[in-house]
Amino acid sequence: MALTFKLLGADIVTTATTTSLYTVPSSSLGAVVSNVRLVNTGGGNATVNLYFTPNGGSQVRILDKDKVISSNDWVIVKPELTMGPSDKIELVTTGSPSIEWVVSGMEKA
Repeated sequence: MALTFKLLGADIVTTATTTSLYTVPSSSLGAVVSNVRLVNTGGGNATVNLYFTPNGGSQVRILDKDKVISSNDWVIVKPELTMGPSDKIELVTTGSPSIEWVVSGMEKA
């Protein structure tokens, strides 16, 4: 039952949608998310909402409501979330976003 420090996810969001940034694998005993980095690479402001969603539960906000990230700016969220199997971190974007994201932490196998 080792702890493995790793990049838990990374990608870019370019549509107004709900995106699962990281879901704890069902084969894992759990995970700790140490930080989520969001970078607005678009030409205008981007409005985002970031949530923790427990398995079978409702979204819980982990960043200011309707957080505006200016063009070429970034936000680092350090939630130190302890998560169980199938729990998620979700990003909700509106408008025409261009948000690059990275989720870092560790998983327990």
